[in-house]
Amino acid sequence: MLAEREPDLAAVLKRMGGRAAFEMKYDGLRVQAHVGADRTVRLFSRRLEETGGQFPELVEALPRALRSVPAIVEGECVPLDPATGDIQPFQEVSRRRGRKHDLDRMREEVPVCLFVFDVLLSGTDETLHRPFGERRKVLEGLVRPSDVVRLAEQKVVSDLEEATRFFEKAVAEGGEGIVAKSLAEGSAYRAGARGFWWIKYKREYTQGLGDSIDGVVIGALYGRGRRAGHFGAFLLAVYNPRRDRFESFCKVGSGFDDAQLAELTRRLRPLEVDERPSSVETEVVPDRWVTPRLVLEVRGAELSLSPLHRAGFGEVRPEAGLALRFPRFTGRIRDDKAPTQATTAHELLEMYRSQVRQAAPTAKEETET
Repeated sequence: MLAEREPDLAAVLKRMGGRAAFEMKYDGLRVQAHVGADRTVRLFSRRLEETGGQFPELVEALPRALRSVPAIVEGECVPLDPATGDIQPFQEVSRRRGRKHDLDRMREEVPVCLFVFDVLLSGTDETLHRPFGERRKVLEGLVRPSDVVRLAEQKVVSDLEEATRFFEKAVAEGGEGIVAKSLAEGSAYRAGARGFWWIKYKREYTQGLGDSIDGVVIGALYGRGRRAGHFGAFLLAVYNPRRDRFESFCKVGSGFDDAQLAELTRRLRPLEVDERPSSVETEVVPDRWVTPRLVLEVRGAELSLSPLHRAGFGEVRPEAGLALRFPRFTGRIRDDKAPTQATTAHELLEMYRSQVRQAAPTAKEETET
């Protein structure tokens, strides 16, 4: 089943009759999983290519994740950062496509998760013709969430404010946007069809974030797999001189080599504290808090709004701060900068506003579209 488009969230809600199920739009590979009564698993792409050999962890996890079989479920196979567990760009999962060798290494470097969003068969119950709301309830009863198989995040919304908050949260957490799904009686699963029973809406900036950001380390997360024994990711903040606070804007686990992680772990150990420092503001809780001293340079895809991060909180929208999507360490530890000389919250806000201005179409473009 495919989705139509609308130009904005207000139009999406209007088309849905003022109420809809909003789901995070994951940027990955569409997967339809067929689990037999004998718990054998076959995975199919949108083009009906078998992909189970490329994702053995899904083949292993699905029989344990489903409370009853046979079953047919659909979802999005999404790459995760092995250090933070955060969603990564589509380009990462594309490294797994068609691969027949080094699967164990790729499973560690590019772990994936199947975010399940629909069910076509549950035991003897063929669910295709049932309304989407009923299918979702069946799915919630069927799936036993794990690290590898999870339910797609969803919220039923009935006004524009709710819709906007969910959309911003979805983008901040690594999604492309949202898919709105009708809860009306006729909302059956229509294989191969495109219609307004499902509507997708995503944010696409015309240009990526051009500048780097100097962030202060305020927390650290333990490494996993081959990174065990060192910190594997870091919670970063910008400085707000008006309030004399360090306000979080991202977790970064990409771009580090083993030697850099060992060096950063060594340098941060003396700065570890048991409680969040009074000068730090964030809703993200790391494994270890760190006194703000060390500055790292990072780049990312774009800035988005987040209910968890506190950089520029409330400046763009109430109850939302700024977050850097898909952050990556550039390799530069800014020993030349004190923490109060890092990127400021005001500078981050200006980057966001510049990015939004770049995305706005010109009058000519609006006429042409």
